[in-house]
Amino acid sequence: MGAGNEVFVAQWRQNVDVINVTNTNVYKFGQYTEFTVLVKGSPVKIQFARANNLANTLTYNRINAAVLSITPTLFDYGDGPMPCETWVIRVHISMADGEWLARAKYDLVAPFGLWYHSFFIAVAPSDAAVYDVQINSDKFVFGATSVVTVKTGPDATKVRLTNLAGATRTYGIAYTPYVDQDGFRYWTISTKFGDIGANSWAVTAYDVKGTANLAAAPLNFTVFRFEVPIDPGRGVISVALDDNRVLWNIPTNITVTTEIDSTAVLVTRNGIVQRFTPANATYVDEAGTRVWTVPVIFGALGECTYTVSAMFGSVVAAATKDFTVTVLY
Repeated sequence: MGAGNEVFVAQWRQNVDVINVTNTNVYKFGQYTEFTVLVKGSPVKIQFARANNLANTLTYNRINAAVLSITPTLFDYGDGPMPCETWVIRVHISMADGEWLARAKYDLVAPFGLWYHSFFIAVAPSDAAVYDVQINSDKFVFGATSVVTVKTGPDATKVRLTNLAGATRTYGIAYTPYVDQDGFRYWTISTKFGDIGANSWAVTAYDVKGTANLAAAPLNFTVFRFEVPIDPGRGVISVALDDNRVLWNIPTNITVTTEIDSTAVLVTRNGIVQRFTPANATYVDEAGTRVWTVPVIFGALGECTYTVSAMFGSVVAAATKDFTVTVLY
């Protein structure tokens, strides 16, 4: 802030101390940019203000950390080349579009000069919209950690979840993991939801000015007390083999695609069950499904048909798939 008795004269004068202020960066409210100031002589301070609010000033002396460089130069402003300086100043943009003023002072005790240089800035619009909201599962047991991914514009500084009762959870950039990629900001929110039953949370992103941007649709999920029930018919989606001719008693990988929450795969023939879990098989989650690779051992020769089923916790799903192989010795 300038002193109360310091004012800018709101008119142009040829003997203005600041010759020019330039800026080539795209900058946004609440962010930093660099002003390049060409000024006569060697001032001790440079000051900026809004033309419509002269009391709101930004002042920089020669040793201010925001003054990135001061370079002596010569400039002809009417009487031949005269000594000047170019100051590069890192400025925090906390003002909106409009006319700015710049002036200089050359003595620590004397006031600023009355004359100013007028220039205009246009702050680029911010993008803090919510473009997408995902949760790793829409059904889970009480106490489980959920991962919510929120895709916002690159200028979002916090994300807030609000349930139907008005309870809120707020996640800011200072303590919430996020990644800026391809012009978007991806937030990773790990949290636990404690309300048993159906949940609906509105998702809102905010920019540095506090402007709220509500997601088009709420985040919906269901929390169960003890175990997630399975839907009727849910289970195995497909079974695939590279070759339906296999060797007897040699582990052969088959690919089993199930619903996303399956915890085990069962391969059965004549009442003999081979059970595969993450301890003796592998899986990857992709496109809302769980794709297992299970090493089945075929213990009977000839043409054999096997049934594949999936488990979800302690429940075996109703939907199964059969496959037939020819087992060779």
